Amino acid sequence: MLVTSISLDQTTLTLEKGASHSLKATVLPAEATDKSVTWTSSNENVATVDATGRVTAVSKGMATITATTNDGTNLSASCIVSVTAVQPTGITLGQEEAEMHVGEQLKLTAAILPTEATQRVTWSSSDPAVARVVGGTVYALDWGECVITAKSVDNSNLTADCLIYVLPEQQANSTDVNGDGKTDVSDVNVVINAILKVN
Repeated sequence: MLVTSISLDQTTLTLEKGASHSLKATVLPAEATDKSVTWTSSNENVATVDATGRVTAVSKGMATITATTNDGTNLSASCIVSVTAVQPTGITLGQEEAEMHVGEQLKLTAAILPTEATQRVTWSSSDPAVARVVGGTVYALDWGECVITAKSVDNSNLTADCLIYVLPEQQANSTDVNGDGKTDVSDVNVVINAILKVN
């Protein structure tokens, strides 16, 4: 007896990259001589399917998974699979605080968890007059403190902060803070004022 119909338990399916799901094909009538099917994917770069109907998400995009009868009737049923990027669950920075001097640069690195998630973040500074940030590189501009924030592009609720303390420009002679060529009480006053400003 030949197959008269075939259907899948799902006609649409959404999977995160790397995830798998098994589709089930129902072939009628139950008395059909050959109820076997062949599984195919319209785009194996997006999703693959094995001989049992197990679909594996490969990369972001869409693919159509089709089951076709093998008894010569060539009846088929399909499921549209949408593959999404892995959703971030956390974000960390290489350091939570840093001390800089005016004119210095500091490179911050953000890591999105899990590692399979898209490693894209946006950067911002709570006070660009003290320090600005471009692509993770912090530029110390003036005395004070500010917070540099990295925010996940794929999940705006995920952020990580680094507290930046900016001190006066560092001189060749580290004890000659005010740059007058000598070390005396005036250098101490400069340091104290800088600390008071930061705090």
